[in-house]
Amino acid sequence: MKIFILLALVFSLTIKRGYAATALSGKELIEQSEHYEKCSKEYDSEYSLYTGAFMGYVVAIAECGNGIFFDMPQNSQRKQVFAVVVKYLKNNPSEWHKRGQSLVIDALQEAFPLKKKD
Repeated sequence: MKIFILLALVFSLTIKRGYAATALSGKELIEQSEHYEKCSKEYDSEYSLYTGAFMGYVVAIAECGNGIFFDMPQNSQRKQVFAVVVKYLKNNPSEWHKRGQSLVIDALQEAFPLKKKD
């Protein structure tokens, strides 16, 4: 049990700031999206941590914000959501100064606008 706790502590100390459960800057989100693109074309273990962080970050915001900030179709796939965010980041470099979560929300709002409730 002591060895497990020690390993967990060592692992937690090796995670770079920004890749744990913290808010990302726009710059960090851009970097992670680039790693996601590289990994999605050809798997590279060097980028897998960054790719997983990007995917988890985007999915968390998408699931929490759906129905509040935007309305994703019920049959939307995660890969589609990632593609929407990556495309938005590439097409809007003037927005990169924003926080990561704002960029993800903006991308999903543009692609899946919030429907007006009757």
